[in-house]
Amino acid sequence: QAVEYMLANTAMGRHDAATEVTRYITWPGQACAYKVGERFFRRLRTKAEEALGERFDPRDFYDIVLQCGPIPLDLLEEMVDAYISNAQEGKAPAVSTPKATSTTGGSVDTAFL
Repeated sequence: QAVEYMLANTAMGRHDAATEVTRYITWPGQACAYKVGERFFRRLRTKAEEALGERFDPRDFYDIVLQCGPIPLDLLEEMVDAYISNAQEGKAPAVSTPKATSTTGGSVDTAFL
C-alpha cells in the first residue's frame, strides 16, 4: 500500500519506491533527522538575514555552510555566528575553526572534523 501511494504521488519508479518504503520501515527516525536538519538550516539562514539585512548574501551564507562540511549542528551555528560577526564588521566571509568542548570536558579542535 505504501509503495502504491509513493508511485501515485511521486516521480519514483517501483524499485525506488519500494527501497524508500523499506528504509522508512527499518529506520524510521532517519527521515525525521532530515526534517530537523532542514529546520535548523532555515533558522540559521533567517538569523543571518535578520542580522545582516541588506548585507546578507545567500551565496556567502551557503559558501560558509558548505565549507564547514559534516559537523555537529551546534558547531555549524558557531560558524554562522562568526560569519555574521565578520559580515557586520565588513570583513570578507571566511570559515573559522572554533574550539568546542568535548563531552569529557576537553577542548576539541574542529579543524579536524
